[in-house]
Amino acid sequence: MTRALIIVMLMLPAASFAAEKVWNCQEVASSGLIWKDGKYTDTLFKLDRYTIRQKDDKLIFPKELDMDGARCKRRVEGIIDCKHVAHQFIINTNTGRASYSRGFGWVYSDVREDLIVSALTCETS
Repeated sequence: MTRALIIVMLMLPAASFAAEKVWNCQEVASSGLIWKDGKYTDTLFKLDRYTIRQKDDKLIFPKELDMDGARCKRRVEGIIDCKHVAHQFIINTNTGRASYSRGFGWVYSDVREDLIVSALTCETS
């Protein structure tokens, strides 16, 4: 019994490590609305790269995406959907295609946040 327990304990860290993936994601299109001169105006945003870590059905995001504390769920096979307040990131882990959206817009009367939607391609290393 003791030997079996030791073997299981030795295998746990290896199993945990094997379950983690690193996704290198590149925005291929990013547009939305910015507040300018007292109104929202259409715009294109600079295309950025992000590194996202996956552990089972949970994604860990870089600070730039403002997704700290996001709740993730596997919707169907290969699709992981993460939401945090007014931000959402969805990835198809079979194809590497992803989308990201964020923004409260003008929900809060004293803040005019940009509204952003992006399409990304992601690859694992």
